[in-house]
Amino acid sequence: MIACVLLIIALLLVSFKWKISIHMAAIGAVTATFFALSFRWGVNPMSAIVVLVLVSGLMGTARLVLNKNNMLQLAAGYILGFAILYPVIYFL
Repeated sequence: MIACVLLIIALLLVSFKWKISIHMAAIGAVTATFFALSFRWGVNPMSAIVVLVLVSGLMGTARLVLNKNNMLQLAAGYILGFAILYPVIYFL
């Protein structure tokens, strides 16, 4: 919950000045959660991570095709979601 609240606050603060993809931040957060839990517990959920990366690509492509975001906004959203969730899940 702490990680989700931190992500929402970060997205809110960034959204005041610049448009960022909240969809990509969410899928980046889910991917980071899987990565962090797999590293922390020593599990190898490779198939789930591959599916998440493919879904991330499909979601990003859909946002580009619909002209809702540009590539920089998509990448920034994904990186922000991943960068906030991964350390919180891994270290807490």
